[in-house]
Amino acid sequence: DINFLLNKNNILLDDLYVSSSVGYTKTGNGDLFSYVTEQENCRPSEIIHIGDNYLTDFIIPQKKGINSIHVPVNKIRNFIYKLYTKIIQIIFKKRNFI
Repeated sequence: DINFLLNKNNILLDDLYVSSSVGYTKTGNGDLFSYVTEQENCRPSEIIHIGDNYLTDFIIPQKKGINSIHVPVNKIRNFIYKLYTKIIQIIFKKRNFI
């Protein structure tokens, strides 16, 4: 469950809307975003949407006036892999394995 993972990592949110749970999608007209603004009785500019898909998590919400943040997962994975590799190299070097 996504709420469990967020709470476990001390990420606290007022509300979390998952498209598969509420029956609306982010694609096409972005019905999910309209649903959220109605449920929260707020302006689109009061919402922050974060996601990894450039179109559905960044472009579509912005067209609806929602603040959106695109987090490209591949870049994050590549960064973590490079960082991990560098750490392993440093450890091996210190222990004279390299």
